[in-house]
Amino acid sequence: MSFFSKRVGIKIPKHIKVLYNQKKNHLMFIGPLGVKIIILKFKLFFSAKDNYIYIASFLGKISKKYIRSFCGTLQSQLKQIILDLSVKYHKTLKLFGVGFKAYSIKIGYTHVLQFKLGFSHFIFYKIPQDVGLTSLKDTKLYLTNPCFKKVTQITAIIRSFKFPDVYKGKGILYSNEKVTLKKGKKIS
Repeated sequence: MSFFSKRVGIKIPKHIKVLYNQKKNHLMFIGPLGVKIIILKFKLFFSAKDNYIYIASFLGKISKKYIRSFCGTLQSQLKQIILDLSVKYHKTLKLFGVGFKAYSIKIGYTHVLQFKLGFSHFIFYKIPQDVGLTSLKDTKLYLTNPCFKKVTQITAIIRSFKFPDVYKGKGILYSNEKVTLKKGKKIS
């Protein structure tokens, strides 16, 4: 018994090529910023016509609700991959506090960040090779990469070295983040 669910279309830009291997069940996207491969969990039927991908799933013993949710998830993943191959993402971090600084040290092909955050020791963090790092000042860092997940993950790791203090406002902040300060105890 074969039944096709509702067909969903995703527009593919002209600068991205899509290849589908039915034997291995792989879907490959080739764009100007790199190559991404998705390994599909079960067989889906793809047809690329007029720069659109249409997803229609084969329903056997699996429930319709599960297939519908899986197709929706796959559709959002495909849209994110198309965005990742088209646009570079960037995040800006700023260090706020007296003496808080970040230095970029290049060792061979790798970048290492050295942080001075008011502790008795320095903090070192190795930046992956595919992530672009620029720092115009010692207190501002710009991270760029085509993958949105990677940029947000690395900025979250760097930010975890010194979260913003709610009483003084010192720490590592995103460029658009504002910290509302709490009032301290008053001595009467």
